[in-house]
Amino acid sequence: MKTKNKKKVLVMSLALIAAISIIKPDTTDYKNEVSADNLYEEFMPKTGSKTALRDGIYQESAKGFNGDLTVEIKIQDGLITSVKIDEHNEHKTVAKIALTEIPKKIVENQTSAVDSVSGATETSDAIKAAVRACIIRAGGNAQDY
Repeated sequence: MKTKNKKKVLVMSLALIAAISIIKPDTTDYKNEVSADNLYEEFMPKTGSKTALRDGIYQESAKGFNGDLTVEIKIQDGLITSVKIDEHNEHKTVAKIALTEIPKKIVENQTSAVDSVSGATETSDAIKAAVRACIIRAGGNAQDY
């Protein structure tokens, strides 16, 4: 190796050693800040804390991408048993998945806090907002659902 190259290697090695010695490891104890249990407690309703829903059929509207979207939900034995989209002006092809999958997920999970459909976010959000309005009319706390 030539002297010029040896000097470059030596300078680069010293720079690397200096950089490594400056970087200090993060010794902060994070283990108690966030855990799955803490997240569950913070964001999920506690068992038995849900406000009971009154049985019946409820209908509400919310603004979708192309205007109002009307949702009808059925509550039976305090549970959401069906969610139907009654009226909408959404693009049938673009919003198709949101119009079919969001209602199914709401019934399956008994919550309006389901994932939106990519590409049909406004339609998804309108469905969920209308369902929350129905839950309120049924005597429930929308945050519990």
